[in-house]
Amino acid sequence: MQGVGAGQESMATKERCSGRVRSDAWGRTTQCARNAVLTEDGEPYCRQHAPSLIAQRRARSDAAWAAKMDADSAAWAERERRRQSDARKLVAYDALLAACEAARTYLAVWQANPAWQAEADAVFAQLEAAIALARGETP
Repeated sequence: MQGVGAGQESMATKERCSGRVRSDAWGRTTQCARNAVLTEDGEPYCRQHAPSLIAQRRARSDAAWAAKMDADSAAWAERERRRQSDARKLVAYDALLAACEAARTYLAVWQANPAWQAEADAVFAQLEAAIALARGETP
């Protein structure tokens, strides 16, 4: 049997981590079986259960989660912006088509009779409104 040399500790004198770990499916806990490597608030802990190290791991995890959520939010905002833009373009397309068809009809008449200036003004107003809608402006 070997004795304990200078600078060596026996198994009986090593402190165990004071952290609690789950021991079974019933939620019971036991003391951590690891040797303590540091002391916090007078309690010995291993690197897994030390409160300061747990806080550091949690902070890293929270930062990574926040970065992922920020990226997801930015991606969602871009998709929503595109969806709204596409919806606006569909509405603008219908308005532009109606305005262009009306303009084509009146242009044929205007060439024959320039006295219809009031109707020309109405068509130009319709064209201006449709173009403003296509650009996302308020008519």
